[in-house]
Amino acid sequence: MIITVTPNPSIDRTLEIPSLALGEVNRADHSRVDAGGKGINVSRALAAHGTGSVAVYPRGGNDGRLLDALLSRVEGVRAVAVPVRQDTRSNLTIAHDGGSTTKLNAPGPVVEAAELEVLTATVLRAVDETAAAGPSTATVVACGSLPPGVGTDYYARLAEAVTAAGARFVLDTSGEALSQTIVDTVAQIWLIKPNLEELSELVNRPLVTVADVVTAVKLLGCVDNALVSLGSLGALLVTRHGVWLAQGEPIVARSSVGAGDSMLAGFLHAVGDPVSGAEPDFAEALKSAAAWGQAAVRQPGTAVPGPGDVEGEVTTIVENPDRSLRLAQ
Repeated sequence: MIITVTPNPSIDRTLEIPSLALGEVNRADHSRVDAGGKGINVSRALAAHGTGSVAVYPRGGNDGRLLDALLSRVEGVRAVAVPVRQDTRSNLTIAHDGGSTTKLNAPGPVVEAAELEVLTATVLRAVDETAAAGPSTATVVACGSLPPGVGTDYYARLAEAVTAAGARFVLDTSGEALSQTIVDTVAQIWLIKPNLEELSELVNRPLVTVADVVTAVKLLGCVDNALVSLGSLGALLVTRHGVWLAQGEPIVARSSVGAGDSMLAGFLHAVGDPVSGAEPDFAEALKSAAAWGQAAVRQPGTAVPGPGDVEGEVTTIVENPDRSLRLAQ
C-alpha cells in the first residue's frame, strides 16, 4: 500500500494562453481545475494506472471541500482529509508560449501544532491498517512544501515515526525542508527525488557530471536511493547497488507542472509491493518513471497521464553510464 502525505495541498487552476503579456488583458483558450499538491498528484497518477493509494492531507474552507470533491471522483484514491481551521490554498498556472509555464503559488494555511499531530497520527493509522491487512509493507510518500506554522524538521520527525512503524519512507521536497530532513533524521530514507538543482543545493556544490551526482548521493548517508530528474536530459537513478541513466526523445512540452510527480508515481508503480524483501528491478522502475514523466509534460495543466499516454513513450536505459558524461553546462 502506498500512502501519500501532502502537508500543503492545493486547488490547481490552469489557464492556457497563446502568449503572456504582463500588464495587459490575456484571454485564455482553455482552463481546468485539478486537485493539487505533489503527494496528491502522485496518488492521481497511480490511480490512472490502476494502483491504489491512500492520500492524507489537511483540508479547510471552500477550496478544501472542493479538493475533497475532486478526489472523490478519482477511482483508486482513498482520500483521508484532516480538518484544519484555515482555508486550503489555490494555485494558478499559466501555460503559454509553446510549453512555458508561469506558476503563482499561494503560501497555504497556517497548520497549528494540534492539527499537525492529527495529520501524523492519521498517516501512522494508515500504516497500521496496511500491516493488519496482510504481509505488505507500507510505503509513505511525503511530498511538497510545508505550510506556514510547520517547522522544517517535520519530515525528519515523520520519517522516524513511519520507519519505526515498519514502513519505508520516500521524500520529495526541496530547500530547507529537504536539507533539514537529511541533517536531522535518524531514520533511513528509502528514496528521495530531487532535481539536479535541488540536489546541488543540498550538497552545496555544482553537479555537472554523472560522477558528481553519484558522489553527492553517497554523501547522504541516510538515503538508500535517489531518483534525480534531469529535465529534458532524462533522469538518473543512484542506488547502493548501481547507477542507471534514462534518456528519451526530445519533447515539445505542453505543461511541465506535475511532471516530477508523475515520474515518482511511475517509479513506485513499477517497484510494486516490497513484501518479498527482494531488490526491485531498478532499471525497469527507472524506465517507467521516465516514460510517465515524458507523458506528463504533454498533458494540460496538472493532468496526469494514463496508460494510453505512456504507451508510446520511447526511453533508453543505460546501466553504469560514463561517469564523465556532462549533465549540465
